[in-house]
Amino acid sequence: MFKATRDVMLGAGRRVAAVWRDMRGRGMVGLFVFELVVVTLGVLLAQGIANHTAERATRDRIEATLARLDEGAALNMSIAEGWLLTARCMRGRVEGIMRLAGEGRALPEGWTDRPPIAGTYDASLSDEESVLVRRLVGENRAFGHEAFELHRLSLDRGAESVTNQWNRLAILDPALGPVSDLDRSNARLAAADLLASFRRIEISAAQLLASGQAMGLETDYRGSRVATSCEEFWQAGAHLPVDSGGAS
Repeated sequence: MFKATRDVMLGAGRRVAAVWRDMRGRGMVGLFVFELVVVTLGVLLAQGIANHTAERATRDRIEATLARLDEGAALNMSIAEGWLLTARCMRGRVEGIMRLAGEGRALPEGWTDRPPIAGTYDASLSDEESVLVRRLVGENRAFGHEAFELHRLSLDRGAESVTNQWNRLAILDPALGPVSDLDRSNARLAAADLLASFRRIEISAAQLLASGQAMGLETDYRGSRVATSCEEFWQAGAHLPVDSGGAS
């Protein structure tokens, strides 16, 4: 077995040597080397082009992702501005409810109603996108969007808390039946939780706006404006059409 294998290898070696001597005799060695170099350079060039194309496609993808994130962040900055007004106006109403409940007095009609409140747009990077952004764009850009996303999530959690806690105030609505002292006590507890949530929202909204501005983003109102007073807010919410009056 070994002898057969050795004979095959030696035979192949002798044939290669014979071909090489024949090429040398006919002056073809230089041509062979030239063709080998050309083929090698062609392979390397093709590989380089393929690598460049893949890198360009990855960069285009990241740039499109960042454009999407910037657009969502600019919209979220508008929502954050609306939440600063919302927290201020709802705090005034909640403090009034606490005082009336503490005095055992009935609430004015409609005081437990509230306008719609807005949630934010998803503006997050996946783990893979975060790695690519850091490699192709830089650490600061990736960190900016990740910090923005943390503030956005905090703002959304505050908004969810407000929605849940506000519904607890319905026990003071005389249209739903007689109001007991226990109802008033529970409503005051809910109101205290709301006041804490408003403070959290104000901090998150302010930090979100600061993060967006640090990335050079401008607020995108998309044909709307933030209400200019609590009166406007209680009538129609924090965001109104530009042509609805007030400041534009």
